[in-house]
Amino acid sequence: MPTPPHPIALVADLVSSRTAPNRAVLAERIEATLAQLASFAPGAWLAPPRTTRGLDEVSGVLASAGPAFDLALALNEAVWPATFRVALADGEIDVRAHSGDAGAMDGPAFHRAADALARAESEGIDFALDLSRLAAAERDLVEATAALHASLRSTWKPSRHRAVVARRQFGTQRAAADALGVTPQTISAALQAAHYESLRRSELAIRGVLAGV
Repeated sequence: MPTPPHPIALVADLVSSRTAPNRAVLAERIEATLAQLASFAPGAWLAPPRTTRGLDEVSGVLASAGPAFDLALALNEAVWPATFRVALADGEIDVRAHSGDAGAMDGPAFHRAADALARAESEGIDFALDLSRLAAAERDLVEATAALHASLRSTWKPSRHRAVVARRQFGTQRAAADALGVTPQTISAALQAAHYESLRRSELAIRGVLAGV
């Protein structure tokens, strides 16, 4: 099967991984989340995400950039309060391109993604892009919006995290309240404190930009 003209390498590293508490539990959560993400968007992956160095690094290959932020968001919400720094880059994959194993693949796409990840670390952001079909201004806008999203997410308490995850999973505040065994008013207050509407609007904006790449 031919490789798309612009395969996109996704690489991620766990921030402050050596100081993460309960690393064994976190490792299990990461592996379970990656298994879920492999079927998150049918047809999205040329090589599904997998850990490549213990629980510290993740890599995968996407057919397009469209679902990338949603995938990164799903990963980070699943492992919260831990955080993955994520980078995307397009380019050629010239080593085991058709293997379906992201850990065995290599090529310019992965090299550019690694450089983008290093830039993300140096600039203190958690979502970095090096996509040839994305204008510099668009890249900066996506990265800045993602950084604001991460900043809001960093203010969460466990109750806010649970409310956001339940709201996403069950679709309405009432359904989320029923699932968590609390009142709709409690969910509403937690979502407001979590800046849920601002998060949702930023996600729509990022999704819109990446959908055209």
